[in-house]
Amino acid sequence: MSRAVNPSQHTTPARDRMAEAYHRHIDAIYRFCFRLLLNRSAAEDAAAQVFLNLAQRWGQLASRNDVELRNWLYGEARNAVRSYLQKTKRHSEAMQEVWRREHQRRDGPKDMEIDPAALLAMLKQLKPAQREVMVLRYLEGYSTQETARILGKSRVAVRVTLMRATRKARGLLENLLAE
Repeated sequence: MSRAVNPSQHTTPARDRMAEAYHRHIDAIYRFCFRLLLNRSAAEDAAAQVFLNLAQRWGQLASRNDVELRNWLYGEARNAVRSYLQKTKRHSEAMQEVWRREHQRRDGPKDMEIDPAALLAMLKQLKPAQREVMVLRYLEGYSTQETARILGKSRVAVRVTLMRATRKARGLLENLLAE
């Protein structure tokens, strides 16, 4: 018969460092997943998958500095989001409701009323790479250089993608406001 093991009895410096990395990055990774998926449950699943992958690969990743680890985590988050989207290939009414509720809580400009479902429809029209760049740059607040590192792209590629995404989003928003 095996004895139950209390995990706290077996802490190691490596385990402590992994737990520290989890606590330092979980909120940002969850937020990134949520902003791409617009679904709490799916974002929680994606973020959980990222940190499960971290635990499984910790031996290879433990020596990375915080910036390299953060970049790896965002790369894993992108993969988890893409995997989810490939599996579902749909955005349901529930996702639109979550989007509407999330954005009703925020205090946006009072003179500009945009239907949350229409805004969601606009975001869906952006390419996934454009949405990723916009989320990292404008919502997460990363610099162009940090965004490039996270996505594994050059700064020029990020700037071009951001310019195209901004131009497309501006045109789509103008159409929404004109309606």
